[in-house]
Amino acid sequence: MSEATGGEGHGSAWLESIKLENFMSHRIFEMMFNRYITVVTGLNGSGKSAILAALMVVFGSRSKDTGRGVNVANLIKEGESVAYITATIRLPAGPANGLYAQRYGDRVTIIRRITKSARTTQFKDSEGHSVSIKEPSKELDAIARYCGFFPSNPLVVLTQEAAKQFLTTSSTKDKYKRVQDALRIAGTQKAIESISERIHHQQEKQLENQNIIKHLEAGVVKLQQDLSSAESIGSEIKELQQIVAWRKVKNAADALNTAKRELVDLGSGPASTTESISDSYEKALVISSNSINECTERIESLRSRISEHSAREQHESAQMSAKQEELDSSLPELNSAMSTLNQWKAELKELTVEASVEHRNAEIASISSKLEELEARKTREESQIRELEDSLPDMEAAQDGLLAEFQQAKDAKDSSDKLLQEAESELKQLRRENETRRASENNSIIGEIIRNEPAWRAANSKRRPVGPLGEYVQVTDPKWEPVLASLLSKTNGAYWVTTSEDAIKLQRHIKQKNLRATVHTRKPEVFDIEAGSLKPEKGRFTRALDLLKFENEQVKCLYSDLDAIEQIALCDSIDEGISLMRAGNRPKNLRTVICTELRNGNRVSRKISIQNQRELSEPFFLQNRASSMRSNLSGQVAQAEEDYRHLAEENKQYARELKDLHNQVRSSQADIDEIKRDRIPQLHADLNTINQTVGELRDRLETLENTQPMEEFRIDDLRARIEQQERQIAAGNKWQESLQVELRALWEKAAVSKRKHKDAEASLHSARSELSNLHLERDRILQKQDSELRRNATEVQIYQTRHEELSNNVHELDSQLAKCQESASLKGGQLSMADENLNHSIPELEAMVQELVKRKERMERREVDVNELHAKYTNMKRTLDDARNVQAEISEELSILRTALQNRTENLENEWRYLKKQSSKTFSKLMKKMNFQGSLDYDDEKGTLSTSVYPASNRVQRTGTLSGGERSFTQLALIVSIWRSMPVNLVAMDEYDVYMDRQTRRRALVLMLDCLREQNQQCVLITPLELDVATLDELGDKISIFRLENPRA
Repeated sequence: MSEATGGEGHGSAWLESIKLENFMSHRIFEMMFNRYITVVTGLNGSGKSAILAALMVVFGSRSKDTGRGVNVANLIKEGESVAYITATIRLPAGPANGLYAQRYGDRVTIIRRITKSARTTQFKDSEGHSVSIKEPSKELDAIARYCGFFPSNPLVVLTQEAAKQFLTTSSTKDKYKRVQDALRIAGTQKAIESISERIHHQQEKQLENQNIIKHLEAGVVKLQQDLSSAESIGSEIKELQQIVAWRKVKNAADALNTAKRELVDLGSGPASTTESISDSYEKALVISSNSINECTERIESLRSRISEHSAREQHESAQMSAKQEELDSSLPELNSAMSTLNQWKAELKELTVEASVEHRNAEIASISSKLEELEARKTREESQIRELEDSLPDMEAAQDGLLAEFQQAKDAKDSSDKLLQEAESELKQLRRENETRRASENNSIIGEIIRNEPAWRAANSKRRPVGPLGEYVQVTDPKWEPVLASLLSKTNGAYWVTTSEDAIKLQRHIKQKNLRATVHTRKPEVFDIEAGSLKPEKGRFTRALDLLKFENEQVKCLYSDLDAIEQIALCDSIDEGISLMRAGNRPKNLRTVICTELRNGNRVSRKISIQNQRELSEPFFLQNRASSMRSNLSGQVAQAEEDYRHLAEENKQYARELKDLHNQVRSSQADIDEIKRDRIPQLHADLNTINQTVGELRDRLETLENTQPMEEFRIDDLRARIEQQERQIAAGNKWQESLQVELRALWEKAAVSKRKHKDAEASLHSARSELSNLHLERDRILQKQDSELRRNATEVQIYQTRHEELSNNVHELDSQLAKCQESASLKGGQLSMADENLNHSIPELEAMVQELVKRKERMERREVDVNELHAKYTNMKRTLDDARNVQAEISEELSILRTALQNRTENLENEWRYLKKQSSKTFSKLMKKMNFQGSLDYDDEKGTLSTSVYPASNRVQRTGTLSGGERSFTQLALIVSIWRSMPVNLVAMDEYDVYMDRQTRRRALVLMLDCLREQNQQCVLITPLELDVATLDELGDKISIFRLENPRA
């Protein structure tokens, strides 16, 4: 459940952008993600799925998880050697982000470099500086877990293949298993099993350690007893010295008696042993030889039986092969006979039907009616041929008339083209003269204005003019550049206000969009457009020369300082501005009136004459004078343009008429060609076909009238042949059945023979192994006999040597006994012969002597023994303490493991219970909003996950019976409900809206957004379909659309 806890409490982390270089079909690609839903659309092959593959690879997924191959190097674009994937993650804020905030800031950039032989990972902070990481793979995994990104999980990022397998082709058991795998339920179960195994191992270790402790405790007790015994043995030394002296006497006497007995026994021992060995081994050899002979005879008998079985099997196989070949050879003949019989029966049936009187009369009547219909059709088609042949001359005459009319129209069009060219050349000449005259007049007026500028400046020194609104608009806030781009045209890097309509649009967007921009004139004078108001800045005097640079009917100037020069704001002509100025009562209201009128879209009349020139300054008077001087020539140009337009219209009318006539000629010719080429030959062909069919029907009628006796004869003959064929087939079937019975009997005998053969071979194998064992046993007996005999010979020699030694020992023991008696008598002052220890029985006295000898030996080594006992006691005590410490550690570890096992088991059950409850609740909620009742059914005993959907009309238990759109929405609801119950921050799905119509897709996106916002999740959706405007308006800024172009186009 590592992923179930990853990302917990870090819900605000989200993927901000991704950039691909030479990755799959993309050479350079970059896109920004929305905080909630990002939809990627495009044509097939545009590289949509490559984005999901890049998301998986950049966070460390294998190429196998992406479904694109087994090697990540295969994802490099063809012809390139290296690919880059760059992902930027917006990290969450708050105290929980202390480590990552210190290391990366509010953003972390991950760069994956992919080559043919290696993959590397680089990290950058929010300022673009590289961050050195010792183990990049662990850091990448830690960042992914911290942010709640798990693209390698097959239910978090669903590729096309994964979505298809999970939603459409997988069974209920597969769905159940995939959900558990996605939540790492199986991994947690394995961890629980591993903890159980560790507990079992520690319990065994604890039991083993308990046994060691018991053994050590017993050893410590024994060492304590030995140590106390060794320390108290000093008091028994004197008693031991007294007993030893008399014990030597006893030992010498016993040794002398023992030596004498051994001398007696050595005479007969070796010979009797050799005889007994020979007799026992001879008996064993006889028994082994008999067993070997019996086994050999049994092997020979089994070999003869196996030979008989083999011969019998070969004979039966030959018989079965012959029978099978005979049966196989008879099958084709029987099948052929059956097919012939069926063919004859069908022919008999047809002949019987044809020979019946009713059938014959019906067929004769049918043929007669067909003959009548064909005769009528023949008459109609002959009349059609005559009509078509008669109408051809009229159609050809009409065609000639159309051709003549077309030629006349063509001549009129040519003359009209000549007149149009002459009018066009005359219009160009008049325009050139107009431009020349206007330039000369403007130059003269400009000179006059320049000469009079100082006087005007002195007269208006107290007035402050401001330049015209626009030649170009400079954007001060980059986010408003798209707004200006939609309103104005861009030239040489600037947006130009060229018409009064542009000014109106700009004013409206100033009011609505809170636009921030700076409008510049050709002079330093500027207007700041801010928050819907026009604020002029101080500037130097604007020459009246600027007014003459615009056409009289499109004056695009807005003058705000009415105290300087009475200038016109956003008017189409000077006359309009004067009329508005006169109607405004006070000059200061002129700007407000004009802006209000233009903002409301009103246009003022252009036909108002100037009644009072005194309200204008001299530059405007000069401009009006120039306009009047140009009026005559402009009238001539306008008249020439009007004539040119009339001629152009007439030319177009001639062209249309000429085209219509041409189409009529072509249509008429096509009709004539069709009649000559297709209809008349087709009618003749149909007529020939009708004649041929009539002849065939008449021949058939004559045949029906003359073939009655012949058909009856054929029927009788076929019936006789069918009866004979049926008898032959019955005999063949009976013979085949007998062959099959014999073949089955042979198969059964062969099976019995095979079983017997197999049993005999098994018996032979066991007999051979038994014989081999008997031979080995006989060889072992012989080897053992030889070794026993050799050992016995050695013992004989030893006995002889021992006999000599014992003889010598007897004499020595006699002398030693005398010495011991003498020595014991010398110590009699301390221990007399009448002491009660000497009155004991011999076994009791020997036991006492042996114990005292041992105690004496320990007493002689007392110094060494005591030190060794102390060391052993100390070491064993230390070992016992260590064992007890180990036992305590094992008990503590067992307690920790049992607690961990209980906690993991409870967490697993709680998380699984929560997922089932939460996913079922979310699924039911989503289906209810689509007017359905639905639930998710988890069956833990059977291990299945199924969906139950209840429409308004009936109950549907599986999604396969729903319509395409309903099934697609149900599958999407299943995925979203699983996402809703998983603690992940980034989810993605490829082609989520298959079979959905536009309305269902919009509602699905809205419901998905609600679920994602509740869980604070980010979603990436891939679809080839476009989203409508209603969906975008409804979701607002919670969704972003990214449209891809086809890179292969």
